[in-house]
Amino acid sequence: MNGTVDPRVVKAQRLRVKRWLIGVVAYAIVMVAIYISRFIGMGTLQPRIFLVFLLLAVVANALVFISLKTNFNLRFKDPSLTLAQMIFSCFWGGIPLYLMPDARLVFMLFFLISFCFGIFQLNFADYMKVLGTIFVLYSAVLLVEYTTQRPGFVLSVEIYQLVMFMLLLSWFVFFGSYISAMRMRLRQQNIELTEAHDQIRKEIMEREAANDARIKAEAKLQSARKMEAIGMLAGGVAHDLNNILSGLVSYPELLLHDLPADNPLHKTLTTIFQSGQKAATIVQDLLIMARRGVAVTQTVNLNQIVTEYLESTQFAKLLQFHPNTKINTNLVADLRPLTGSPAHLFAAVMNLVSNAAEAMPEGGTIDIHTSNRHVPQTTTDYESIEAGEYSCLTISDTGVGLSAQEQERIFEPFYTKKVMGRSGTGLGMAVVWGTTKDHHGHIDLRSRPGQGTVISLYFPPADTNTTSDLLVPVSDYRGQGESILIVDDIAEQREIISLMLEKLGYHVQSVSSGEAAVAFMRHNQVDLLVLDMIMDPGINGLETYRQIAALHPGQKAVIASGYSETEWIAEAMRMGLGGSLKKPFLFEELGVAIRAALDRPPAEGLLHK
Repeated sequence: MNGTVDPRVVKAQRLRVKRWLIGVVAYAIVMVAIYISRFIGMGTLQPRIFLVFLLLAVVANALVFISLKTNFNLRFKDPSLTLAQMIFSCFWGGIPLYLMPDARLVFMLFFLISFCFGIFQLNFADYMKVLGTIFVLYSAVLLVEYTTQRPGFVLSVEIYQLVMFMLLLSWFVFFGSYISAMRMRLRQQNIELTEAHDQIRKEIMEREAANDARIKAEAKLQSARKMEAIGMLAGGVAHDLNNILSGLVSYPELLLHDLPADNPLHKTLTTIFQSGQKAATIVQDLLIMARRGVAVTQTVNLNQIVTEYLESTQFAKLLQFHPNTKINTNLVADLRPLTGSPAHLFAAVMNLVSNAAEAMPEGGTIDIHTSNRHVPQTTTDYESIEAGEYSCLTISDTGVGLSAQEQERIFEPFYTKKVMGRSGTGLGMAVVWGTTKDHHGHIDLRSRPGQGTVISLYFPPADTNTTSDLLVPVSDYRGQGESILIVDDIAEQREIISLMLEKLGYHVQSVSSGEAAVAFMRHNQVDLLVLDMIMDPGINGLETYRQIAALHPGQKAVIASGYSETEWIAEAMRMGLGGSLKKPFLFEELGVAIRAALDRPPAEGLLHK
């Protein structure tokens, strides 16, 4: 034998010892039954013969036990000793029974049934050995009975029983092996069916997961398409409204500059001017929602934005509507700045706080928290948040909370839960969404009905080398006789801008299209161009600027448009554009922008071309 024994073999040996112990108990029961049967007249076994059989049984079992414990059986081809154990069973289950004629047939029947149900699973060679062993033992019993002339012994009957037993044994071995093989096939098929079932279940779960992911992706795509479509509509409407509102804001402002404060019309014009500004604010929300409102940015600190809002008249007015609302702030001192638009971020904070207050009709607490956050890996909670560093703004409330359906629609344009009669356009949360996306940020929303809402905005921090643009002092925005060409397709817009710039001391000329501006500049020069971006029909402001820059490299210009197409403005800025204005603009806003553009160096991007 080898010095090392496989642990699996040791485990099998232990199992064989247990089976041997069961066999010993069974043989002991048989021997006791044989001994008892002698006293009740069912057998003719003499005490001496019984003791001999008992001694042989003890010796045989001892040999089997020693063979198993010493691993001696591993030397043979069949280490399980299955055949030896079966022959031993036949011997101790056959010889004693044939000495009990009255119980013999009963035990023979159980022996045959054991083969029928596959208790003994034999191949052909083993079967012939067992059959030969039984035949020899049976013949020996018959010989003993014949020579001793046992009363009632009839040789022909015993031979007939032997033959029939051998035939039945052969049939039952075959039938038992067939049933056993069939059971093995069924067991194997059950295993295969179980594995197939598990595989199908796994595939179904994977398909369901893939289908859920596809449905979510389609829902996000549909939402994005819907937002894009609404944005295009809103952008177009905002462009037209801004052109209309320019007159409502600019003309009253020009008149107010010329009227004394005690004039009876002063109050009326002021009301018209303020109403126009309010309307312009709503249009600005449309532009933010359309994601066309952020073109020029600067370094911003969210703490400063929050502080400015809490000190603003908008916040004071909110507290008048919600007197039972308490505000808690936790603004970290070392918050990383971000690159963005202060006005847009201010609007986002204002709308988030307003929405939180509306969610607490009976009053409650609003917590405003800023923090530096590190996202170790991409998350997919409310929306996907990429791994990285973020400046985070979190606003939470103790209000009524949001259902799953409301969470899906909360950032949709014109969706509102405000009570009837309270002013509201339904654009507030859409402005938050548009501002966050324009700043390359992400949104996380957590809410349950009755448990309040927590909304977190994640903004990528600004580059440490980023510096904010210097602002031109208001006192220096008046002109010094510089020449300016106004290019706008709407006559009212040309007239309004011309009046403002003439009051500021500039020499102003105007044309109605980009083509006319290019033709004018072929034979003339001006210090500054004021371009509308969208002019229909004809070329737009960007193409107009490109063609004029080809004629006059380094030409200074600003964009003044009611439809701030971010990509076009960004391209114009790369070419050397001096700045941009959103219609409607105030008198001082126009003056500061024009003065700043004139005082800047020539557009270097064009001088090198």
